[in-house]
Amino acid sequence: MVEIDKQAIREHMMKAAINVKDLADKSNVSPATAQKLVNRGGKVNFKTVGRIAKSLDVTPQEIIKNSV
Repeated sequence: MVEIDKQAIREHMMKAAINVKDLADKSNVSPATAQKLVNRGGKVNFKTVGRIAKSLDVTPQEIIKNSV
């Protein structure tokens, strides 16, 4: 499990001009999960990080908290 950086998610969502529902649809996660990650961050598995990153057209490292 890795921790998602909510600020990074928000920034990349703004750049991609998508909302939470779009993020959920594109990354195949529930709207509740997408909303939680955007509002509070949280820990998710590597597969979910990959799907979210792909939907935002970024690398997983760009949305993982404290990633170098």
